Amino acid sequence: MKNINKIIISIIIILFSIIPILNSYADDTNTFTGIGAGVSTTTGTYNTFTGYRAGFANTTGSYNTYNGYNAGYSSQAGNQNVFIGDRTGEFNSGTWNTFVGWKAGRFNRGTGNSFLGLSSGYNNNIGNYNVEIGKEIGRAHV
Repeated sequence: MKNINKIIISIIIILFSIIPILNSYADDTNTFTGIGAGVSTTTGTYNTFTGYRAGFANTTGSYNTYNGYNAGYSSQAGNQNVFIGDRTGEFNSGTWNTFVGWKAGRFNRGTGNSFLGLSSGYNNNIGNYNVEIGKEIGRAHV
């Protein structure tokens, strides 16, 4: 009985070691880690997506780093973006942006923005080249 328990424990340890690998993908230029991360990428290159559905809809976007749950989720062709935090840039369609903080730049359509803080730049529809720092700063941009 002791041997069976040791075997079962060994199998469980092996399975928990393999599961993260099964949810990861890397090629010559992209690295995706997390369920659904980067699954739609076709010709996009030099991307790093980490987290559940990070970069989910990306197809041609390149040089992006998305880290967090749904970070850059629907950004299909954005280039040179950095999103750190859950739901940062979730519905982004802009390029050259840096967002840090939960839901920062969530609905961004602008270019060259830097949003730092919870929900900063949350609804930025037209603003370009802005720097916003603080909780909910610029949340109502339209």
